[in-house]
Amino acid sequence: MKLPVFKKCLVVGVRYRTPFERTVAASVAPYDGLILEREPHNSHDSGAVKVLHGSTHIGYVQRDVAAPLSRLMDNGIFYMATVVKNCRSSIIVNIHPIDPPKHEKVTKEQAPLEVVE
Repeated sequence: MKLPVFKKCLVVGVRYRTPFERTVAASVAPYDGLILEREPHNSHDSGAVKVLHGSTHIGYVQRDVAAPLSRLMDNGIFYMATVVKNCRSSIIVNIHPIDPPKHEKVTKEQAPLEVVE
């Protein structure tokens, strides 16, 4: 099954973020990868998809794209966004499926802290 790609989508709600989050949003550049995270308990939209740059929440995927995207994400499909353009008033992204993250077993030698057995 070919998964959909969403092109030229807006990141919305940036103006409602904290000053620090808005500064981070202003720093994103074309080709930067952004993390997408479901926010099913959002009081304004149960289909909300949060946009993060690193661990900083910078906005949301526009509602008409978030609706079908959230259903795909809720069914275990992983997506990320790539910045197309960042201008003063908006961030435009392409949203595409990615492989799920790999969770590899960490050995005792690789563990950063003491392992209690």
